[in-house]
Amino acid sequence: MKALVLSKAYEFMRSKNLVSLRSRLMLGRWVQDFKCIPGIQQGCLRVVKERLLHSEISLEKLVVTSFDEMHLKKKAEYHGATKSIYGPCNILQVGIIQGLTC
Repeated sequence: MKALVLSKAYEFMRSKNLVSLRSRLMLGRWVQDFKCIPGIQQGCLRVVKERLLHSEISLEKLVVTSFDEMHLKKKAEYHGATKSIYGPCNILQVGIIQGLTC
């Protein structure tokens, strides 16, 4: 149910041009090749930093930073891309930076 509400809210905001939003199909194509490994995503932070430093449009510098934490089953996991074992961990911490206008 939550995903349905978020989907409808996204489409409403996009259809009314209240905020510049990409289509969900384009976003899906964009993220399908993301390679995310456990840990701090240094590459993403570099992109955000460069964008903020070189943007001449002040509205592009408006962002919302959110942090969340969730509890998981305490177990170790093998990550095939890095050929490493992570854990055992029972807490996942997430930070999200969202642009308000782009």
